[in-house]
Amino acid sequence: MSRRAKTSQTVKLIIMRITASSSGLQCHFPKYNSSELGNFRYPGQALPALPADVVAEVTHLATGPLGRSNLSIGYPVRIVAGRRSTLDSITSQPLPGARVCAQDPEGLGLQVMLAAGGVCGCANAGKPMLMDGKIGLGGELSALLKPFTHAFDAGQMFPTPSIARPGCNGRSVAACLGLRPLDQCDARNLAPRMSAGRFSRDVVGLPARAHATRGLFWWTSQSIAFIARPDEERVARLQATMDNLGWQSLRPILGVHVRRGDTCLNGGADEIRKHKGRTCDELSIYLTRARAMIAAHGYRGVFLATDDATVAASAASNDAFGVPIILANADVDRKQLYGRGYYNKILRRMRDNDAMTDARVLLDDLFLLAACDGFVGKFTSNVGRLALALSNAWKGGDCVVPFESLDAEWCADFGRRTGSSIHGKFFC
Repeated sequence: MSRRAKTSQTVKLIIMRITASSSGLQCHFPKYNSSELGNFRYPGQALPALPADVVAEVTHLATGPLGRSNLSIGYPVRIVAGRRSTLDSITSQPLPGARVCAQDPEGLGLQVMLAAGGVCGCANAGKPMLMDGKIGLGGELSALLKPFTHAFDAGQMFPTPSIARPGCNGRSVAACLGLRPLDQCDARNLAPRMSAGRFSRDVVGLPARAHATRGLFWWTSQSIAFIARPDEERVARLQATMDNLGWQSLRPILGVHVRRGDTCLNGGADEIRKHKGRTCDELSIYLTRARAMIAAHGYRGVFLATDDATVAASAASNDAFGVPIILANADVDRKQLYGRGYYNKILRRMRDNDAMTDARVLLDDLFLLAACDGFVGKFTSNVGRLALALSNAWKGGDCVVPFESLDAEWCADFGRRTGSSIHGKFFC
């Protein structure tokens, strides 16, 4: 039986368990635990009526939406706390504790409740959020995490946000960015929207109370996996891209994220002054750590996600990593999109088509990095932090791929200067 078929069967078990004591599908399910689930056996009778094909939806998410996930090797989520790397700092050997990953019942159960709640929870919807469209898309997604947690703790459904980004013009995130909607409610019946960024600046980043024992990384992993679900069109396009790149033949693949863009304006000095905790580094800095990861784990290919075409060209021409390099959207000149100034200022003047292209390639980078079998980059980058969290959810829910952050520990506290970088505290 395939992993997807097994996961589908597990999802059905969860649904049977959480609906057994209720008449019809409810938005607020009784809490269950994994031991109860493990002892429960699906008896084969017909499932209760499920809205929006919840079984297929959650199975699709839990096995990796891009459908290219084999059995993955990873660490328990507790490995993330206080670390910048899963390599021993002295020997450059992998830390102990990695194992073949399995599905996390608690994560699957949570995704079932969220998917079903988006259909039957419209009468108990929380306050809709607006993504302001004034910062990078990685930051916009990170800003949704605290409002999402607040709604969950309050027992409210989290409606699909809208986004004021150029090219989106206030449409929903789903309609504009190629993501699945979070609900099926009539937006006209929902309260006026509020800024996710402004909300987040006054709230501490914590896991939902019902899942506090799993920690903030696990909760963020499950949250972003629900919020940022690629729609069918994006999935089909990314699958075609992966096939054209020979993705499966190169696995295991190391994802390397080299963010430059406005980080490198004025030599990167402004990034420290603005408490972003990072500097403008050349490819050689990434290569040192990436090669150590390749030597330690036997990666057979590198997916290079970068906004700097010169970095990509240099890496490819010099056989920089010692293994094949694959790129997505190599035809897009991102420097022409936003490399001429600070992103928040360039974005305001960006043409709608350019803004949509910028959003498309950034989300492609996020999803393809999450599909990789390891990560090298910087956790001062929202995309880097989200990619590791999303990868964990797609690979089972308790499966952190080997990672190497060049500058900071992982964090999730948007709008607050609580991140810990080698360059000091930064806005996480």
